[in-house]
Amino acid sequence: MEEFPQLVKTQRKFGLRDFELITISMDDPQSLAPVKKFLEDKNAIIPDKLKKSIAAEGRKTNHYVYAGESQEELIKALDPKWAGPIPFTLVIAPGGEIVKRIESEIEDGDKLREELLTYMGPYWVAEGSAFPGAKAAEITDPNVAMRQGIEAFMTGDIGASVRAFDTVARLVPAEKPSLWQRGLALYYAGKFKEGREQFEVHQTVNTNDVENAAWHFLCVAREKSVEEARKGIIPITGDARIPMKEIFELFAQKGTEEQVLQAASQGDEKTQRNQLCYAHLYLGLYAEALGDTAKAKAHMLKAAKDYAMKHYMGEVARVHLKVRGWE
Repeated sequence: MEEFPQLVKTQRKFGLRDFELITISMDDPQSLAPVKKFLEDKNAIIPDKLKKSIAAEGRKTNHYVYAGESQEELIKALDPKWAGPIPFTLVIAPGGEIVKRIESEIEDGDKLREELLTYMGPYWVAEGSAFPGAKAAEITDPNVAMRQGIEAFMTGDIGASVRAFDTVARLVPAEKPSLWQRGLALYYAGKFKEGREQFEVHQTVNTNDVENAAWHFLCVAREKSVEEARKGIIPITGDARIPMKEIFELFAQKGTEEQVLQAASQGDEKTQRNQLCYAHLYLGLYAEALGDTAKAKAHMLKAAKDYAMKHYMGEVARVHLKVRGWE
C-alpha cells in the first residue's frame, strides 16, 4: 500500500489529539506474519495516549486482519455505501458519523490532514481558557499539557508555551520527535540551540517537510550565523505543497523572493490565499534572519492580515507580530 506511510504520518501528527488510526487488512487471516512485518516496517505503532483506552475496551491493537466469511459482511458492518474496491478509507467523527470516504489511494496526505483539521479544529484548544491557573509542573496528563502549550502560544505567552510543551516531552518521551510546535515556541523564546535540536529530531519522523528544514535554518542562523545555517540546511525532496520547493531554494540561496511569490500566485482565489499566506510567512522569517527588519515586518503583515488563514501556521504569523510588537 503506497498510501500507508501517509496514514502513519497522519497518526503521528495527531498522536496527542483525539484521533485513532484503525486498519483492517484483507490478507489471509491464516498468514499473519507478512501483515505484522508490514506494520513493523512502516512503524505503525500505537501512540502511548491510546494504549490505556484500547486496553480498557478489551482490545490489544488498532490493526486487524478480517477473518469473516465474505467482504460483503464487512461492507455491511463498516459502510453500506462502500462499493468494494480497496484501499478504502473512512473518516469517522465521535458518535459514528462518517464525514469522509476515500475510495482510492491517498495521493495527497497534506490535503487529507488539512481536511481533518476542519473537523477537529486547527488549534485543539477549548473555547476560552480551559485550564486557568494550571502550572505545567503540576500537570500529569500530556493531553492537558499539549492544549495548554498551544493555547499559551496562540496568546503570545511563549514562556508558558515552552514549559507546557516541555511537560509533554517529559511525560511522553516517545512523542518528543513529533513536537514541532515545541520547536516553534523555543524559537520565539530565543532558545535557538534547543529549537535546532527539536527540529533535528522531528526530521526523523517527518522527512520531507520543507517547513522543518526552514525552522531548523532559522534556529541555526540565530544561534550561529546565516552562513552556518546554509551549510547545514536539511536537504528535502518530495514536499509537493506550493510554494515549498521555492521556499527551500530561497533558504538554500538557490532561488529568489520573486520565484516564491510567483509560485504562490497559482490556482483559484482560495488556493492562492493559503499559498500566499505561507509565502509571506517564510519570506518574512527569512528576511528577519538576514537582519532586514523592515522587509520582515512587511511580509509578516501580509501573512497575518492580507492573506490571513485560520490554521496553525497562519496563526504563527499573527503570533510573530504580537511577539515582535509589530501589530
